[in-house]
Amino acid sequence: MGHRIELAEIEYVANSSDNVGLACAVFDKAESKIILYYVASNASEAKDIKSTKSEVRAYLKANLPRYMLPHAVFQLDELPQTPGGKLDRVSLLENYKIQKTKENTEK
Repeated sequence: MGHRIELAEIEYVANSSDNVGLACAVFDKAESKIILYYVASNASEAKDIKSTKSEVRAYLKANLPRYMLPHAVFQLDELPQTPGGKLDRVSLLENYKIQKTKENTEK
């Protein structure tokens, strides 16, 4: 029995964290992985990226079922937008694939 995963639910929980200003979740169908991108909130800007990222992961772990936890979490300065002003999920997914390729090449 599979689980239905709503990316909007993951985003809702992430956005409710004090450390997150805006979050966007994408799904990599090829690898069956959930990826979360977020922009830090004003309250967490003074912290370094590593501590903020670990706090966001801990918050998600405490507030989401295990099967809905993102496999990767990335902090960006801003989330890309389409010309119409919507979050550009395609661009985020491409960004993830590029990062994944770089990691595999460096190993």
